[in-house]
Amino acid sequence: MKDLELTAVGKIVGAHGIRGEFKILPLTDFPERFKNMEEIKLYGALGSHKLTLRLLSVRFQVDKGFVLARAENVNTREEAEALKGLIIKIKKEERVSLPEGRYWIDDLIGLSVKDSETLEELGHIKDVLVTGGVDVFLVETPAGEEKMIPAAKEMISSIDLEKQEMIVSLLEGLWD
Repeated sequence: MKDLELTAVGKIVGAHGIRGEFKILPLTDFPERFKNMEEIKLYGALGSHKLTLRLLSVRFQVDKGFVLARAENVNTREEAEALKGLIIKIKKEERVSLPEGRYWIDDLIGLSVKDSETLEELGHIKDVLVTGGVDVFLVETPAGEEKMIPAAKEMISSIDLEKQEMIVSLLEGLWD
């Protein structure tokens, strides 16, 4: 399966205790998803599938931000430690549904960006910068320049994932 069809939701960061439990650093806004997972698919740094583990238990270490898990055939600290660095990925269709008007970043990357008045193509979304306040779209223009557009309601007229485009109203002077 191509890596683009997968979404990382966690990373194993080490062992916990001596009975094969391991720590997962959630890479998702929905760590509770691990509670409903029967198995996890683990991938190496280069994206190659390494193994699939059937989960036996999942609990949360809320104060430290970790998920603690036990899996079949992982019974010792050494076996759990050997999983360190592996990434847990899911198919895109297994992602949590978002409310209307909210989008997954990886669905936005690559969208064509067009001006709302002229429908002229301004470029494509290269990345989304999560700032803690208003996110920022990093747009690569046809000339290869990188420009930024705040993800504010006043700027974004529409996003159409089927058409693979985002229509924007640039404030005067924003890209000067």
